Amino acid sequence: MVTAADVLQVMEAMAPPSLAIEKDNVGLLVNSGKMAQNILVTLDITTEVVQEAIEKECGLIVSHHPVIYRPLKSVSANTVVYELVKNDISAICMHTNLDIAEGGVSDALAGQLKLQDISIFSEVGRVGILPQETTTEVLAKWCKKEWETNIAYCDAGKPVKKVAVVGGAGGDLFEEALLAGADLLLTGEVGHHNAIDAKMLGLSTISATHFGTEFFIVPVVAQKLQEAFPNINVCITEKNKEPFCYL
Repeated sequence: MVTAADVLQVMEAMAPPSLAIEKDNVGLLVNSGKMAQNILVTLDITTEVVQEAIEKECGLIVSHHPVIYRPLKSVSANTVVYELVKNDISAICMHTNLDIAEGGVSDALAGQLKLQDISIFSEVGRVGILPQETTTEVLAKWCKKEWETNIAYCDAGKPVKKVAVVGGAGGDLFEEALLAGADLLLTGEVGHHNAIDAKMLGLSTISATHFGTEFFIVPVVAQKLQEAFPNINVCITEKNKEPFCYL
């Protein structure tokens, strides 16, 4: 058995709360006050994930996205927070602090691309050199095949060697990516106007979905917790899925 406070200490060492952006909500967001014999690690806490935690007897869920982000004015039956409290399940959420932290979301994404000579850009992202020069189309097709996610890309028509990566919604960081010398920005979400402006400035973009660019951190967190608590069963979610359906 393990307490939420013990797990929180490990997670805060991995992703210090001081790194979180202003107004983000991170930490122990739901505290049942009870010990847990199993831990479930996920990207999002949904009703399906709560049910999974119940089935796997996980008294604690560790997630990337906060289960409480905006101030709650009420709690109704059948909501996620209600279900957590009802079933004595605690929730620890590490959001932008885990994006920014060394070994966090952006580093996990950079690792997927095997980027070399990695440096930080715009605080949250990473920029590095691909093992081999390629094109936007070839890289986009590789991401789709390897990550089994939906891809949209905007090709500025130049070779791609230096890539900037940001998990999640990083499309508005295209100017910072350019300043970092990137040929391409790979992130989860790129807005229409950002893609056009980036292309005009010579920066290609790949949008690989919010879920698709962040789920890589789930097994990383699970491994960290399993190493810290070898006598606890740390489970990786099987129920947290891409929320969108694509035709």
